[in-house]
Amino acid sequence: MKLSLYKNILLGGMLTGSLIVSAAPALAEDFHTDRQELRHDSRMIDRDREQLARDRELLDAHVREGAGRRQIAADEERVRQDEAKLRNDQAELRHDRANATDSYSWNSDWYRNR
Repeated sequence: MKLSLYKNILLGGMLTGSLIVSAAPALAEDFHTDRQELRHDSRMIDRDREQLARDRELLDAHVREGAGRRQIAADEERVRQDEAKLRNDQAELRHDRANATDSYSWNSDWYRNR
């Protein structure tokens, strides 16, 4: 009787431990993924700003050199597209920051909602 009881307790503890251990990386991965997403969005915004600056410089150079209407129109369109892409990426970053997991704390929602 005692051996069966110890065996059940031991097996139950092993099962519980394995479930807890298997769930921990999933929680950590969500937190890590949020941080990666924010970093990625910030890098994309930096690249968008650099591209916008390059395209504006190109437009200015074409205007100074007296390029044709089509070339200037194409450059202006490229600048507008870059500005739109930058605005979209900034909006995505704001959205991701609002939805990011702040910490591992089990009661972080309680502090955030106060």
